[in-house]
Amino acid sequence: LRAAAARAGDGDTLGVHRLIQAVTRHQLSPEQAQQWAAAAVVLVLAAFPEHPDDPATWPQCARLLPHAVAVCEHAAANQTAAEPSANLLTAAARYLLARADHEQAVALLQQALAIREARLGADHPATALTLNSLALVLRDQGDLFRARSLLERALAIYEARLGADQLETAINLSNLAGVVRAQGDLLRARSFLERALPIFEARLGANHPETATCLSNLATIL
Repeated sequence: LRAAAARAGDGDTLGVHRLIQAVTRHQLSPEQAQQWAAAAVVLVLAAFPEHPDDPATWPQCARLLPHAVAVCEHAAANQTAAEPSANLLTAAARYLLARADHEQAVALLQQALAIREARLGADHPATALTLNSLALVLRDQGDLFRARSLLERALAIYEARLGADQLETAINLSNLAGVVRAQGDLLRARSFLERALPIFEARLGANHPETATCLSNLATIL
């Protein structure tokens, strides 16, 4: 049994037999299970690349992805580490989206959204951020109706909780403009961008790339 309990993997990795994992978890008290489940989420989140959409980080993301999914499942089962789990699921979804794995990215973002709605509330800015992320994946899948609905929800949250002149609101407006433009509603897209542009200029400056992107998108619609 000892010989099969652990084995060396590729590089500096170590594998532990599933039976040993199960027995070890079974021996933990509920408090210990919560403690170690939370610690596992925090450790994997710390190891996950900060920029998972950068192809240079993809090998590391690929190695960590199954661990990210597993530790979030354990954390949910033990009702712990909600916000770190949501952050880790979002980071993993960003990697999957960069690799065009939209289906799994949607699944992870839906989990993150459920965590934030339950933990923080349906009208929290962090919930709005996840709504934005999920909407952009749905947009890329061609589900413009659902994407627009989520972005409109997020916009209402940002305006109510942060204010109509905040950078998060401008980014949401810009994303929403792209969706309604794809739906053929050019007048509505123009109005969103015209609201976003002065916010980008005020918050980031007239020479910032985000401001330039907004200008370019507005020019294209005009």
